[in-house]
Amino acid sequence: MSTRTQLFNTFEKWVFATGCDEELSLAYSRDWFDRNMAKFFLSATNACRAATKAENRYQITFSFSAWAYTSADVRQLIPTIFTFATIPQLRAIQPPSWSMYDLSAGVAPAEDKISKMVIRWANTKLKSQWSKRKVAVFDQRYTREVTEMVKVLMDQWPCEAPIASTSGEEPFEIPKLEKDAATMFQSCLRNKDLFEYLQTVQGVLDRVKLSAQTPSVALYTPSFTDTPRRNALQSISLQQLVSERAAPRIPSPPVSLPSSLHSSKQEAPDTEKLKKLLREFRTSTFLSHQSTKPAAIQQKYAHDLETSLQSLEMESGTTGSQRGSSRSQVLDVIRWRGYQSHCKEHLQTTYGAVHESLLPSTEVEQVMFTAGLWPCLTATSLLKALTIGSNGTLSPQWRKTLNSFARAILIFQQACRLTKHLNARHMEEFASELEKIVKEEENDNMQCSLRLVIQVDCNFLARKIQLDFIREMTTPSSQNNTVLQLNMGEGKSSVIVPMAAAALSDGKKLVRVVVLKPLAPAMFQLLVHRLGGLANRRIFYLPIARTPRLSLNQAEQVRKLFVLCTQVQGVLVVQPDHILSFKLMGLDRKFNTTLSSHSFDSIIANRILDSQRWLVSNSRDILDESDEILHVRYQLVYTIGEQRSLHASPDRWIIAQQILTLVKRHAKTIIQSYPDSIEVTHTSPGSYPRIRILHDNVATELIDLIGKDILDGALEFCSFSLFPPQLCSLALSYITTLKFASQDVHILEDYCRRSGMWNTILIIRGLLAHGILLFALKEKRWRVDYGPDPTRSMLAVPYRYDPRFILS
Repeated sequence: MSTRTQLFNTFEKWVFATGCDEELSLAYSRDWFDRNMAKFFLSATNACRAATKAENRYQITFSFSAWAYTSADVRQLIPTIFTFATIPQLRAIQPPSWSMYDLSAGVAPAEDKISKMVIRWANTKLKSQWSKRKVAVFDQRYTREVTEMVKVLMDQWPCEAPIASTSGEEPFEIPKLEKDAATMFQSCLRNKDLFEYLQTVQGVLDRVKLSAQTPSVALYTPSFTDTPRRNALQSISLQQLVSERAAPRIPSPPVSLPSSLHSSKQEAPDTEKLKKLLREFRTSTFLSHQSTKPAAIQQKYAHDLETSLQSLEMESGTTGSQRGSSRSQVLDVIRWRGYQSHCKEHLQTTYGAVHESLLPSTEVEQVMFTAGLWPCLTATSLLKALTIGSNGTLSPQWRKTLNSFARAILIFQQACRLTKHLNARHMEEFASELEKIVKEEENDNMQCSLRLVIQVDCNFLARKIQLDFIREMTTPSSQNNTVLQLNMGEGKSSVIVPMAAAALSDGKKLVRVVVLKPLAPAMFQLLVHRLGGLANRRIFYLPIARTPRLSLNQAEQVRKLFVLCTQVQGVLVVQPDHILSFKLMGLDRKFNTTLSSHSFDSIIANRILDSQRWLVSNSRDILDESDEILHVRYQLVYTIGEQRSLHASPDRWIIAQQILTLVKRHAKTIIQSYPDSIEVTHTSPGSYPRIRILHDNVATELIDLIGKDILDGALEFCSFSLFPPQLCSLALSYITTLKFASQDVHILEDYCRRSGMWNTILIIRGLLAHGILLFALKEKRWRVDYGPDPTRSMLAVPYRYDPRFILS
């Protein structure tokens, strides 16, 4: 067993050490993963002294195994601690009873440290009582007294509380000096006891190690030549073997599918129930009693449904539920089983060619094969050679060969699925699978290998449109951020996202898959299933919230995790709020640091901001459901700094409410002059009407009328009665017109600042001149939300703002 040779030197490196804790238990707990060796070394050795084989054998095994995970230094000292439970001489040595050790003080007081301490407590005030001509005499006496005091203290070692005695006038502050000297002597005395204890332990360890050395028998040390020989019995990896062998020729796959397949055509569906429903639509009389819009919707639905039925019958070539003959079905199954057998033979031939080219070819290699030193040549090991770690060692010829082997597996898997669907009469699944084609690509590169391995591992075949999407995502034709749209159920999350993430994670970029919070667990498990097998990709998940304040160590650990995920070509699953929280966390910390000027918080803020800048430069994001993720509701916004009232509150809300009251008043008169340019829908009494502006001429007139009302004193908190006539016209133009001369702004601002109305005028200008009011009444008509409308359809329909569904 390897034990530490210089125990006291190890303690000196720790500087601080903790004494024995009699309550320390050797029973296993998760605390063993976090225990510091400097705090628990003496306690652990003392517990091992009292341990017995019957009671504590398995406790020590599991507890020390967990402790070994703390650090490499802990693993080096665990054998030394374990010897206290196995060597009787060590069990008899009693450790010191002190609770704490400060090794920086040394094992004996140092004369220079005592001298500095004596000088620190010297009473220099006495020097001012001497005349200038006697200063030199005082300095000599002062030096002599210091030297004598140092000698007095040093002569009392070893002791815990030395006495500082002096003769004549006291040139020192004796109580404070004795207190500091006692502290130093006590620390040195503790270190002296620890040193003597460790020296005794070290002597026992050295004697045991010497007696346990190998007997003095001459051992033969073989000598090897400097040049390694290839035929030496050394284990060889598959990558080394592939680099030395020539790639074999792979036969072409079977390309002829069974012809004249009666079963490949979908059977004619039974449309009797659908025809019955159409007859009810035609003959029912309730449509005529309904309002115009619902009736029009149902009639259009019936017409479209009848057109769809006719197209279905034309494609199927029948008007009824005709069935193919059982004899044709049996022949089709026989043909497909024959095709499956051909695919299996092609796979066996391909695997045999690859396997035979990698078998032992010499007598030495045959011995290595028999001894178990030859690499495994299973299908799994051959496919793993296409993934991580083989990009630099696999030759283009071998990559092409192993890609062909993977395609042979895909062809056989597809044939098995086709036969299974045909036997079960699942014609829709059969036709969908038949559309997928396994073909060679122009470039048999690493990305092509990854796509093949993922499909083989998960037993599926990607469609052409999915492969096109993956290529566009990995290498966008626009060389910019790209948004792609695909129908629901086309395999965006299950096929495209995992394969694109694996292709992008090349060890240079951090690939992040951004998903919504409800979909995060499912996406994580999906990526583990798709990429955690033969693709050999690690999936990371790092939730970040605003609540915890990261320490410096945690901020560095986050950065290291990002770098590790990049280096191992992993994939990081994140949520939109995680990204925004981490971004705002650094800005918030930096903002508070600027205000408080705290140096340590500044370091942490800089670490977080550096990590954010690194993410911006080195990350590549894949957004699943990008329309939802990029929606404004997922843009995380939270307050920073101290809580305070919003600017110009509560006037900003009262002014908006009073302006809406003016809109309601003028809408009644405007609709009489422009009935086609504005909509005013009155609801229940006491509620605000629904107002919609349809044309710009009404918008301009409404803004002008509201502006004149404001100047006439219609607003409670805004009165222009004391304004000069010229400034009143400027104020009217400023609150109703977007473009305004800068010199006029300065004139109006200088006057209003004395009256405190400038903030109010700015709020009104934002509502009127900058178009916020018109945007609410004219532009913002529909809200992109959906919900049910039972009177119209069982499907979800778009909703209005109140909410009310849209009929057209």
